[in-house]
Amino acid sequence: MSKKNKIYWMEGATKKDIEGLLKNQGFNWLRSQRNRRIFVLGYALTLALVASGSYYKQFKEWFAVDSLIPLFVLIAITLLTLAGFSLLRVSVRGIAEAPDELLDERQRSIRNSNYRYSYLLLGYVVIVFMILLSIAPETRPFSEGEQGDASFVYISLLMTMASLPSMVMAWQERDI
Repeated sequence: MSKKNKIYWMEGATKKDIEGLLKNQGFNWLRSQRNRRIFVLGYALTLALVASGSYYKQFKEWFAVDSLIPLFVLIAITLLTLAGFSLLRVSVRGIAEAPDELLDERQRSIRNSNYRYSYLLLGYVVIVFMILLSIAPETRPFSEGEQGDASFVYISLLMTMASLPSMVMAWQERDI
C-alpha cells in the first residue's frame, strides 16, 4: 500500500477514506446545527428503543415464533442503528474519529474539547444503564428461560459509547 493511502488501524480507515469524509459536500442538509440536533435526538431515541427491547417479554417471545417477520424486524432495527451511526459520523465529517495528522488545529481543538465532554457524559450514561439493569433484577445478560435477557441494553450501551463523541460534537458545534 502506498504512502498516499496509509491505513489508520485505530480508526479503521485509510487516509483516502478519512480525507474524502472531511471534504465531502454531500449530506450538506445534515450539517446545519438544527438538523444535527434533531438527528442526535432521533438517534438517542432509537438507542433507547433498542434498550427497551430487553424489558418486554412479549417482544423476546416474538423472536421464538417460527416466522420470518421477527428476523426482518431485527434486520431493520440493526440497519436503522448502523445507518444512524454512519450518518451521525458523516454529519460531523468524521472529525471525532480522524487521526491528528489529517486535522487542522481548529478541528483538533474541537475534537479534543468534545472528547472531554463525551467522557464526562459517558459516566452519566453508564449510571443510567446500571439503573436500567437494576430496575429489573430478573434481567440478566444474555440469559434464557425465566430470567429476562439484557442483551438489547448492552447492545445499546455499546452503540452509545461508540457514537457519543460524534453525538456531542453534532450537538455542540455551530459550524463543522
